[in-house]
Amino acid sequence: MIQPDFDSYLKSLCDTPLSEHTEHTGRTALENLLHAVAEGADGNITVQQEPKRVADKGAPDFKVSQPGMILGYVETKPVGENLDQVLKSDQLKRYRSLSDNILLTDYLHFIWIRKDGVQRESLCHSTDLEGGRFRLREDRTAAVAHLLEGFFSSAPEGIGRSQQLAIALATRSRMLRDYLGEELVRQNKSKKQGRLYGLYQVFRDQVFHELTLKEFGMPLHRCWPTGFSWRKSTPAINRSRCKTRGNLYRVPSA
Repeated sequence: MIQPDFDSYLKSLCDTPLSEHTEHTGRTALENLLHAVAEGADGNITVQQEPKRVADKGAPDFKVSQPGMILGYVETKPVGENLDQVLKSDQLKRYRSLSDNILLTDYLHFIWIRKDGVQRESLCHSTDLEGGRFRLREDRTAAVAHLLEGFFSSAPEGIGRSQQLAIALATRSRMLRDYLGEELVRQNKSKKQGRLYGLYQVFRDQVFHELTLKEFGMPLHRCWPTGFSWRKSTPAINRSRCKTRGNLYRVPSA
């Protein structure tokens, strides 16, 4: 693993007097540090600041992910904030329902919250930085680097039960349905008609010339991953108004 440059990190933090820091002051410095650790970890890891808010859960300050998988979240607090109190807060309880891999920090102290426990490490205390001649201890930087490495190397939580899998798939199906419907309407209104709208036009012209965007979008999200198959769940359509070209298109009866 690449050793993070903690000296540059602290220098960036101290560009603004710590007494004037808010929760957001050190975000850029921390983001650069997290990116450096991510580059040294295995896999294509992305660190995103200010991710989209999750309904009823809130939005941690950073989301750490790999393609298609969330590894964990990072929550920041102002320098010197009592992190033990934050650990007991409703905010952290909501975040832990999003992931079992959470990193809580006030930029100097780091708490790694896992499913099986909590690990703490500190670079230094805020009072250590007041003199201007402070030097980081190697054992402290090594300990924090090891904690960050553990956070980034945590495997995404798997889906171990059929009910969890069904819920996860249903959630993604609804998201895909909403996206496809919105994208069809957008392409229609903007006149920038891409492949999705072009597919709708093919079905409308070749299968059912009175097909609406809603009728097309409803079954589309169900068959998108595996190919198109208009099933009994497809909105009822009048077969007498369907056009076919040989056996290329067939609409089964409901």
